[in-house]
Amino acid sequence: MSRKTKVSLSRLESFLKAQCDRLRTSMDAAEYKNYIIALLFVKRINDQFEIDRLALKDNLKKQYPDADEATIEEELDIPSKYNCYVPTLARWKYLLHPMNEEGEELSYGDAITTALAEVEKNNSALLSGVLSKTKFNELNTKGERVLDEETLSALLKDFNDFPKLQDEISSFLTCWVPHTSI
Repeated sequence: MSRKTKVSLSRLESFLKAQCDRLRTSMDAAEYKNYIIALLFVKRINDQFEIDRLALKDNLKKQYPDADEATIEEELDIPSKYNCYVPTLARWKYLLHPMNEEGEELSYGDAITTALAEVEKNNSALLSGVLSKTKFNELNTKGERVLDEETLSALLKDFNDFPKLQDEISSFLTCWVPHTSI
């Protein structure tokens, strides 16, 4: 669903504080902030990638009106055509319904952790060592997931329902990320 709503800084901050509140009971701010910022980043690059991909598709169709859909799709999956390429395993649609090649459901924790690693790998010049440190499938000392599937599902749903993030994210990050009292 395409939404062109400009998100105010206060709306974004309120949304993120609500997401932090969801995690606040099970971990301290230093921990949950990493998860929220990682999800925010994945949401943002997916939103921008979707916009860029649609624009590229329109341009390719104009440039090559006789090209079939398969050819256009091949061109759309060339990483060098994007400022930040989002591979299939990191696309938002996949994260909402993660499946393996056999069609079996995967955990959200594994899917998000894989997505971060894939984005970093495909954009290593920009992101080397930045994203893969946050593990959404991490286990605590009891061998239990730090973030359970229900919590991750709710976080993904909330981020999915939030309007597309575009330019407002830059001003937000400079204001909010340095703060530790979220």
